[in-house]
Amino acid sequence: MPANFRPLFAAAALVAALAACDDPYSIEAQNAVVADTTVLYSINDAPIGAPTAYFLFGAVNRTTDVTANSSFNFDVALSIPDANQVQLITPRRLVGVIPNLVQPPHRVGLQTVPEAFDQLLAAPNSGFAYDSLLTVTPGQAVVIQSANPNACPLAIYGMNFYAKFVVDSIRMDPARAFVRVTTDPNCDFRSFAPGVPKE
Repeated sequence: MPANFRPLFAAAALVAALAACDDPYSIEAQNAVVADTTVLYSINDAPIGAPTAYFLFGAVNRTTDVTANSSFNFDVALSIPDANQVQLITPRRLVGVIPNLVQPPHRVGLQTVPEAFDQLLAAPNSGFAYDSLLTVTPGQAVVIQSANPNACPLAIYGMNFYAKFVVDSIRMDPARAFVRVTTDPNCDFRSFAPGVPKE
């Protein structure tokens, strides 16, 4: 190869190598999106030991159905006043204002979306109401944003988990909701598509 072409060849090889490699500073998802169906009871009249809340971080090891209690290891608790509606209650809304808590509950955001549950492929970037109570009816899709510091202690871009949630039906005596939840168990990834998220 002529000497005057060697720098051009080396530059071309470098560009090709960089194009073939992923960004070394990008964060890659490690866990596949988890689809779940379950039954959650109303906190007002649940049988002893029955699950009354959902915990997004538990999607990795299938420990999502929990009892809402003072450990605050949940993201939404359920109250079911009648057969037509469910109240989703975040930990801070449930506990109220207790200034002497050593570690207050983590922040949780909720919002309804116009899309049907099955058509919703990613969490929105904004629009969440934080530390609130949200009343929904069967079939109404909700997106949950959980800022749990224990779930993402080393997160670089954010410490949020996202899930979509829908009540399919309600039964009474005792009050319980049949729900579907799809969770992206990767810190600050928003995908609800099957598999490991790409972005």
